[in-house]
Amino acid sequence: MAPASIEERLSEKRYDLIVSLPLHKTRERERRFNQSEIIARRFSESLGVTLNTDILIRVKATHQQAKLAENDRWNNVADAFAISIGSAEILAGKNLLLVDDIVTTGATIYEASRPLWGAGIKRLDIFSMAYAK
Repeated sequence: MAPASIEERLSEKRYDLIVSLPLHKTRERERRFNQSEIIARRFSESLGVTLNTDILIRVKATHQQAKLAENDRWNNVADAFAISIGSAEILAGKNLLLVDDIVTTGATIYEASRPLWGAGIKRLDIFSMAYAK
């Protein structure tokens, strides 16, 4: 028996919403794309689950995590994320999939999840293309 595909494993979770990890608006203008959003959009299409790119916002410009020492990464992203005005009602009681491209220390995912939990979500799963040390 072949192993289940990523889509099959994720579809079993029955998400209400997919959220991609946002870049700060300055960084997104420089890059012209958000790699986490590209991955999340693929899952949204495949699973038939709404992708919302406006709920979670990066309110603080941060240095690139990959260029920092592990202990500096936590301070770099502290309080860097918030939910947009009016999003708490949308998030309350929902099962979310949060998509990031690469997880290293977990600092970014941890900080991004804090406002989502604060809004009363029911469950949060994380998907990342890679885990690096």
